[in-house]
Amino acid sequence: MGKINWKSISATLRDSQMEFFYLIFMYGLSVQSTVVTQLIEDKICLNKFGFPLNDCLADKSENKTLVLKETSIISSYRSILGKLPAICTTLFVGSWINNYPSHLKFIITMPCISSILQILIYIGNAIYFELDPKTVLIVDLFPWIFGTIRNTFMALQTYVVLTNPPEKRIIKFASIDVASLTGSIAGQYMGGWILDQKPWFPNQVHNYLGVFIISLTFKVISVLFFIFKVPTVYKVNEKRVARNPDYVKYNLPFKTQQSVESKLSFHNKGAIKEFIRKVFSLEALKKLFRTLTKPRDAGKKQALLLLVVAEIVLHIEFSFRGSVSFQFSQKAYGWSNYQYSTYHAAVRVIPAVMQLIGPRILIQRLGVSDINLGLMAIASHTAEQIITGAWLSSAGFIAATLSGAVAFLFGSAVRSILCNVVERDEIAGVFSLLSVFSSILTLGTDWVLIRLFNATLSFYPGLGFHMFAGAAIIPFSVFMWIKFKLPHLVTKNMAKRKPDNVETGGKDKQTGGVDNNGFAMTEQVTEPEQKEGEVKY
Repeated sequence: MGKINWKSISATLRDSQMEFFYLIFMYGLSVQSTVVTQLIEDKICLNKFGFPLNDCLADKSENKTLVLKETSIISSYRSILGKLPAICTTLFVGSWINNYPSHLKFIITMPCISSILQILIYIGNAIYFELDPKTVLIVDLFPWIFGTIRNTFMALQTYVVLTNPPEKRIIKFASIDVASLTGSIAGQYMGGWILDQKPWFPNQVHNYLGVFIISLTFKVISVLFFIFKVPTVYKVNEKRVARNPDYVKYNLPFKTQQSVESKLSFHNKGAIKEFIRKVFSLEALKKLFRTLTKPRDAGKKQALLLLVVAEIVLHIEFSFRGSVSFQFSQKAYGWSNYQYSTYHAAVRVIPAVMQLIGPRILIQRLGVSDINLGLMAIASHTAEQIITGAWLSSAGFIAATLSGAVAFLFGSAVRSILCNVVERDEIAGVFSLLSVFSSILTLGTDWVLIRLFNATLSFYPGLGFHMFAGAAIIPFSVFMWIKFKLPHLVTKNMAKRKPDNVETGGKDKQTGGVDNNGFAMTEQVTEPEQKEGEVKY
């Protein structure tokens, strides 16, 4: 029996600090998720309409349908208030990260602190139950100051890009997604279980305070861990270069890197003026939007714009699903909060396991390209949507969830391809624009789709899911076009097999693809003789 390689395990754990932070934070965030909706429903039922609580909990009662519709309206208000600050703050976050990679930890932390403050407002709403249910909307004002969780996720994605070589990025993207899903599953189950317990404090309809206290505890732990244990981008890259000098070939950011122009500007204008000029000026915004409009060779501009469209379609669907998922489950399946949390936690274990092992098997062992991973994800997600909208029973939920077991790969595939389309100092800006455009569009789509959901709730609750199953043709077409028209943008994961595209001999060649750092490479280059075993993409 082989010995346990503790050094390898220790190195893996050190390399997974970001995933651990996100796992704990997402647990704390998900514990509260459906409980907030339940608190709103109970306030509407008891305070606004004066219905008996048991009547509001009955599966098919007209009173419950009325409460669900009213809750959906408040959810749409929350969606709007939550997205407006995302639009404003995210516009500048991309430029901020591009120019100051060392600030990534601060950018990631601030929305998490905002989330902690939001929990305190929820606690106040639970204690003073007689307050109007719309008072929960106050929590959506904090992101105007601190930024949104969307900013945190975008910054995490950029952290992955700036600290990993190209062949590891899609694995790390998937690892972040695994941490997110695992924390969400565990948090959602525990939130429902704790809420279903006898209230820990007097004068509570349900155990809201118990849930919010647990959520607050885990959020604080995750933020403290991140602040004190997760290294900056510069420290990560410097440590890796110290262990392996060849790491410099990936051209990732180091503290010593600073352009002559930047040094002169810093000397003449000072730190604050330099920061404002690079991040909050009109010129910084123009530079951000030029990322999408500037000319690019080899079809990269068209690919970039189409990938943005494909990602936005999925963002619209995720936003709609997040707004109505709990209400849909109550109406279609007749679930209580506890049943909703339990079923989601139990059934989503299989997709979580797929997230954990799928990328390593498909990418590292089988060498599946990122474009094929994306196509698999779209097909999986479409099947999930069709089944969800048509099979309105607990068995249908199980079948739909299992059908969508590899849908998570879509985001990782898009981000991997984007790294092949844009340059390193543009990637944070692209993630920023994706977030901004998604937030702007979902402001309107959430409003319309939630009202459509309410209008069809009594006779066709799955209509929205079927609409998005049809809309999947958009990202599917984009990926097929890139696969066959722009194959040079596809990252070929060639683990455990010999390179099949090695060129020998010195000759001039327009790459039109990506450099060995995994970013866009457009200039004319002269290739030296290829070394044995070296792979060029």
